[in-house]
Amino acid sequence: MIPGSRAIRAGLILGVSALLVPFFPELIPVLAGAFGLIFVAMLLELFILRRVTVTMDRPENVAFSVNELEKYQIRVFTSADFILIVYLRQRWPELLEQRSSIREGICRPGEVLKFDFEVHAIADG
Repeated sequence: MIPGSRAIRAGLILGVSALLVPFFPELIPVLAGAFGLIFVAMLLELFILRRVTVTMDRPENVAFSVNELEKYQIRVFTSADFILIVYLRQRWPELLEQRSSIREGICRPGEVLKFDFEVHAIADG
C-alpha cells in the first residue's frame, strides 16, 4: 500500500516548512501539530483501505496465436463504498512481445473496471 498523493504533498510542505525553524522557533508547536494531523489522517486512510477487498477476474489459461494481435481483458472490482483509483501492472510471459503493461482506472462503488490489452505472441509455448 502506498500513501496518497495528498499525504506526500503535505509531508513535503511540512519538511520545507521545518527549514524555517532555526529562524522562527515559535513554529515548532505548529509544525508538530501539523505532523500529528498528517499522521492521524494517514492512519485513518490505512484502516479504511485495509477493509477493502480487490478482486480480479481473468481467464486462468489463455492461448494466443503467434504473430497476431489479440485482445485480453482483465476485470477488477472492489468492496469499497467509495471511489478508488486503481493502478494495474500486468507482467506477461516471455512468449509475448511486451514484458509488461500498466493501466490506470477509476473504480466506482458497485462498478466493474475493465482493462483491455492487445498482446502479440512472438513464440510458441
